[in-house]
Amino acid sequence: MTSSLRWAIAILVYGRTHSPFLTALAYALTYLPPIAGGPLLSGLADLFPRRRVMIICDLFRVGTVGLMAIPACPLPRCASCGSAPS
Repeated sequence: MTSSLRWAIAILVYGRTHSPFLTALAYALTYLPPIAGGPLLSGLADLFPRRRVMIICDLFRVGTVGLMAIPACPLPRCASCGSAPS
């Protein structure tokens, strides 16, 4: 995650909540995936071919970014990958 994306998330949170605490929390939580995911998932990723891991991760990222494009998508529907029709 780039620094500008971290700032954009913090600005978005502050714009919606006007809470410095929640803004700082959102900014701090952007560091959690590489800190927790790196050591935990690197051993698992080494068990599979690198190209396959990269393709699967990219497909997962495409799906999650695609869900963000749905306006006003409720969290439970987004969590279920948005496959259920409304």
